[in-house]
Amino acid sequence: MEANAGERDLIFLDESGFAPTMLTGYTWSRIGRRAAVPREDTKNRRVNVLGAKIVGVEPDLVWQRTSGKIDAGVLLPTAML
Repeated sequence: MEANAGERDLIFLDESGFAPTMLTGYTWSRIGRRAAVPREDTKNRRVNVLGAKIVGVEPDLVWQRTSGKIDAGVLLPTAML
């Protein structure tokens, strides 16, 4: 109620990570044949996302692309808008 009235900031924050290249731990092959699985380079292939919903603030969705580390020094000044 206080967030909807503009008296207090209420922020829901969540993060997730994605790896477009899956590691192959095991595989199947025909009897007597060795399986050959090509290996892709996984360096710099991970994508991390951070989402925030601030109650009572428009627009509903704002996005920004960045590279590098996101820590409290980056995140908190943005949330204090």
